[in-house]
Amino acid sequence: MTVHVGELASQVEVQGVARPPEPGAAAARPKAWDEQQRHRELCEELAALRARTAGGGFDG
Repeated sequence: MTVHVGELASQVEVQGVARPPEPGAAAARPKAWDEQQRHRELCEELAALRARTAGGGFDG
């Protein structure tokens, strides 16, 4: 299949079907405490962004 857009041209060819991923190839999940720490960091960042952009009672 060839697609032309202005001066851009692209050629796509399919060569067979992709193999399904192997069962052992999945990425390991992070430890629970790592997930909790990341969640705390994201919550702190969100709170800081909310405080920084708050209207201070001026937006209704």
